[in-house]
Amino acid sequence: MTESMIERITKAIKFVEEGPCDPATVATIALEAMREPTDLMVDAANALDVVSKGVLITPIPSQAWGAMIDAALIWPQGSADIAGVPMARD
Repeated sequence: MTESMIERITKAIKFVEEGPCDPATVATIALEAMREPTDLMVDAANALDVVSKGVLITPIPSQAWGAMIDAALIWPQGSADIAGVPMARD
């Protein structure tokens, strides 16, 4: 089973809470936990791709990044999509 992004970050923060850490260390550990996107995050970024007149138009990185973070926030592991269908594990 693959962890959701929320679970990864939670584990990272719990790890640093076990010892004395400055806020920059906590932020660094959290960012390292986010280094590899989940499948749901990749799917969210890929969903932004559109084909117009036979040409693939890929969104700018900031749009893709925003969509990926939204997916991580909205669809933690075990959630259902808007129609109530369980989401695939990432």
